[in-house]
Amino acid sequence: MDEIRKTAKELGMMIRNTTVFRDYDKYRRELENNPELSGLLSDYEVRAGILSMRQKSGETLAPFEIEEIREITQRINEEDQIMQYLNAREQYLGLIMKVQEELKKTEHNEGPPG
Repeated sequence: MDEIRKTAKELGMMIRNTTVFRDYDKYRRELENNPELSGLLSDYEVRAGILSMRQKSGETLAPFEIEEIREITQRINEEDQIMQYLNAREQYLGLIMKVQEELKKTEHNEGPPG
């Protein structure tokens, strides 16, 4: 078990040393330091999540709700700082997904990692 922890710690350090992680961390911190933009993104994520759940349950959205989310989306797309963060987050999550895929390969004996 200690060897697994050691290897996991090494993997964590390797990930933190990537440009992908450093960019993600930089843009995340910058966005956190901008309450207006971080609030806008947070508001969008909450609203979009609620609307998505309602749609999935078969509920029809009111035109004003669709317009509100469209306006917020447009504003987000116009904010370079938010878009830099979202792009960096997507890259970082892609890296984490690749690690997860390799773990699954090992778990299911689909072949050696790598």
